[in-house]
Amino acid sequence: MLKLNDPSLDDFFKERLPRHCAEFICYLPFKEYTHPHRGFLNLAVKLPKECVKPDMEPKTYIAYGVSEELGRGDSVTKLHCNSCDVVNILTHTAEFTLLPRTLKL
Repeated sequence: MLKLNDPSLDDFFKERLPRHCAEFICYLPFKEYTHPHRGFLNLAVKLPKECVKPDMEPKTYIAYGVSEELGRGDSVTKLHCNSCDVVNILTHTAEFTLLPRTLKL
């Protein structure tokens, strides 16, 4: 199991992938609550300037495993608690062979 745990991507997103960061924020639902800078109902935006504000930028957690690890329990997200709302997208990949007749349209 290969994991990239809790990367600090906020600067990476802003500086190296500004379009991706902007699009990520653009597609957030309920922007009144979820926009990290201008959400009218986002309480973290309303904190006084002298307070340490929570990190509201996009984050990515990446894990990659192989089918042989499925029985060991390594290829799952362990029980944990987040201090903010989270959307988890779990994907499954499988080997697929394209046949020449499949490629003909």
